[in-house]
Amino acid sequence: MAVIGVPFGPAVDQQFDRFIADFVNKWGAVAKAYKIGELSGTKQQSAIKGRIPVWVACFQAMRGWPAIDPEALRCPAMLLVGTQNKSTLQWVTSHRAMLEQANVCVQIVEGLNHPQEFTRVDQVFPAVSNFLQRHSK
Repeated sequence: MAVIGVPFGPAVDQQFDRFIADFVNKWGAVAKAYKIGELSGTKQQSAIKGRIPVWVACFQAMRGWPAIDPEALRCPAMLLVGTQNKSTLQWVTSHRAMLEQANVCVQIVEGLNHPQEFTRVDQVFPAVSNFLQRHSK
């Protein structure tokens, strides 16, 4: 399993929960209008291109995701984080002993922030691919 850019534990901390609330307050009506077919033309295309309905649904769903305990994993695990993803990097640093005890491979990628952990495929894919290849049977 490869976890990218987020710490183990609850999927949503207090700071991210506030972000979700603000995002849903701002875009929830647009997502609802899209879902029930009340958007048309340019507004519909803009909502789709901006992925507004997807993000509203995804962020709200994340609130209910269970916490991940690395010691409960029954498969090899990797946690990849960029050096500019400050909150997750800080979490990794403060939980290093627990991660080592759970045999979680930590991969730190220089210069990446959280969005770049998903867009800089040239830097992330090789590390994840190598890990998964080493542990696949």
